[in-house]
Amino acid sequence: MAAPDVFHLRDEDGHAYVAVTEFTPEIIAAAKRAAATRPEQAITVVE
Repeated sequence: MAAPDVFHLRDEDGHAYVAVTEFTPEIIAAAKRAAATRPEQAITVVE
C-alpha cells in the first residue's frame, strides 16, 4: 500500500482510511505521493 504510515486498511472491507491525527510536513508529503500513484483519484489531498 502507498504510504502505510498514513493509511491503514480496515479488516471489514479492505478499504483504506487515514490513520494519523497530526499532519506533519512529512505525512502530507507521503499522502501526496500516495495520491499521485493511485488510479482514478482514489486519494485526494486537500490543504
